[in-house]
Amino acid sequence: MAPQGARSGYTDLALCGALLGALLVLALNVWDILSGRFDASDPFVHVMGETIGSAAAGAILSVCLGLVHRLFLHRM
Repeated sequence: MAPQGARSGYTDLALCGALLGALLVLALNVWDILSGRFDASDPFVHVMGETIGSAAAGAILSVCLGLVHRLFLHRM
């Protein structure tokens, strides 16, 4: 039987991974805009597409890392 807070740990991991992924891409886009290297025909679609994609990837990656950590932690 899993502890009561076991499922919320993965939710927290997903949220942290999504926030980290989104913040990194937003910081990169701000850097590109300020340095003059940002040349997209529709900046909103470009920035939002990258932000949503990186947030989803960050959430999936952090949950997978949490599962791998749990697998090796309980195995040893």
